[in-house]
Amino acid sequence: MLNEIKKLNIKPITAFNGKGIYFIVTYPTIFKGVSSVLCALQKDMTIKVIHNCHLCRAYGYHECPYIRQAINEYKIYRQIDSTKYVLLQQYVDPKYILKAEQIPVPSQRFMEKGERTKHELIT
Repeated sequence: MLNEIKKLNIKPITAFNGKGIYFIVTYPTIFKGVSSVLCALQKDMTIKVIHNCHLCRAYGYHECPYIRQAINEYKIYRQIDSTKYVLLQQYVDPKYILKAEQIPVPSQRFMEKGERTKHELIT
């Protein structure tokens, strides 16, 4: 079952920019509704990730495809190479989404232009 989770091809629905402070990506869940991942860059260049879902609880957050894809989207958006991240396991508060500006999904923007980025996750 774990191999099937790793092979899930998850594409984001939309992305939000919270005044340059944080970045939120929403994904359709395999159960019902959407799953949100919030990313923010800390001073030590570590990516802070806020997320929680059924897959995290069942298989561990290191195996969660939403987190892996969201970190990749954040790297493309901010154009950074940081590989370190810290996870805060909690659900993303909807008030952060309501306060943020909707932006194009970073990876889809490059795909439309036919470009590849150095941060793009190759599967």
